[in-house]
Amino acid sequence: MTKKSLLERLQPYTNATKQELVVVLTLVSVSIASALFALWRKPDDPYNQELNKQFAATLDSLTLLRDSATKNEIALQSPEQSQLQPDSVQPPARLYRAESQYQKKELPTSVININSAGKEQLMKLPGVGEKMAERIIAYRKQSPFATPADLMNVSGIGEKKFEKMKPYVKVK
Repeated sequence: MTKKSLLERLQPYTNATKQELVVVLTLVSVSIASALFALWRKPDDPYNQELNKQFAATLDSLTLLRDSATKNEIALQSPEQSQLQPDSVQPPARLYRAESQYQKKELPTSVININSAGKEQLMKLPGVGEKMAERIIAYRKQSPFATPADLMNVSGIGEKKFEKMKPYVKVK
């Protein structure tokens, strides 16, 4: 069966011209080829993982924009009817992080006794937030820390995090 005879056979069923059938068959062929390629490629390829992360981040950003646009929708009005001036329109605040989120935490000015420090004091340690401070307090209630290295027994504190905390902690 040649290409020409296939087109001639499909034409009566579709009521389409030969050129339209060629376009449709080309699109179907490309779709099938791309699906086969997607099945063939390795899903754990680091390049594909990075692209997927970037794609997901882009979709998240678009979703935030869409949500903010629907919540803050302004009816289209003529310039005379508009109550907003161009200078008064602000981008949605939740799309941008506050500067305070990017500020580094102030490190403790003195060594902290991890067996007696309160939650606020523990939160001054590098890598320790509210939840981690609570975990440290819960751990020491079971058994006090004998050495600063015992901090690595607390869930979520590994060697790297402990090395950052080490200069700021003591047990007695």
